[in-house]
Amino acid sequence: MNLLYPFNRSLFFTLFFNSVLAVLWWLPWVFNAGQVQNIDITLFGTLQILEIKPFAALLIQFFIGVLMFFITSSISFSKQISTTSYLQFTLMILLGVLWVKSHIFGNQSIAAVFFIFSIIELLKLNFFSRNTLKIFNSLILIITASFFQIDFIFLIPLFIAGIFILEGLKIKSMVLVIFTLIIAVLTILGYAYVFDSVDVIKNYYFQVLNFRFFINWHIIDIQHIIFYILIIFTIISLYLYFRQKNNFKLQTKKIISFLIVIWLYLTFYMLFTETACKIFALVYLPVTSFLLMLNFVNYKSKTNNIIFLIFLFLLTLTYILQFFIFNI
Repeated sequence: MNLLYPFNRSLFFTLFFNSVLAVLWWLPWVFNAGQVQNIDITLFGTLQILEIKPFAALLIQFFIGVLMFFITSSISFSKQISTTSYLQFTLMILLGVLWVKSHIFGNQSIAAVFFIFSIIELLKLNFFSRNTLKIFNSLILIITASFFQIDFIFLIPLFIAGIFILEGLKIKSMVLVIFTLIIAVLTILGYAYVFDSVDVIKNYYFQVLNFRFFINWHIIDIQHIIFYILIIFTIISLYLYFRQKNNFKLQTKKIISFLIVIWLYLTFYMLFTETACKIFALVYLPVTSFLLMLNFVNYKSKTNNIIFLIFLFLLTLTYILQFFIFNI
């Protein structure tokens, strides 16, 4: 039985399967409607912008997730492989349904949107092209993400690493990075002065100096189990990718290497930090789905079909269990 074929090649099956997933996304909240509270959207941690009712927060998050997954799968990430496939979008929706931590709209959702568009800008880098505007846009987007969720400031080193991987070592680019960071700092200081928020913004950014790792592996809830399943199968997919990576073009291999660096960085951050799973869930899913697809896009392989069947079985089991162990 070729289970992977319809997931990769059939538009009708993709539309039907994702319609079912869209219904399943809402089921946990139908049975646990009281879990969601009003959501406050803030700037720099304390400056409230607006308050959103529970149902509106879920609805906004649902559409943000679908739009983000569509953009990354159809516009950006899909261009990095030579095979047209519907699988990546389906994997994103599937993982989004299962990982309830990605369902709650909040500051982390707004930051995630800026983060994803920052990645998309970086993926356009090429050694032989002029990349000044792309680098500037990418860093401005990730710094803007930190206005809403301070944890995203820790991802700035990722983007500097991405410049090295995708473009190579160019002094002009490093000068641009420093120049952009200086502009960002001056802009934030100017905002703080004009709106009399110096202490608020200072306390917001200085909290990174008190950052502490918090290993919470002893808390085994269903969402942690899903996270561990994703780690295991992504590692399997990467192992199979490295066995056949010579089949990919050089620029494609550079992009995949950058996405692997992002995945490793986020994975370790989420393993060792108490709240990171909820904060980075929405940005972790597109990257993880792409790395999984590197293996599952080969729908003719019997081994891949068996691995995918086991993968689906475990995910289905965790979805059923979350109705008994619903813990966000």
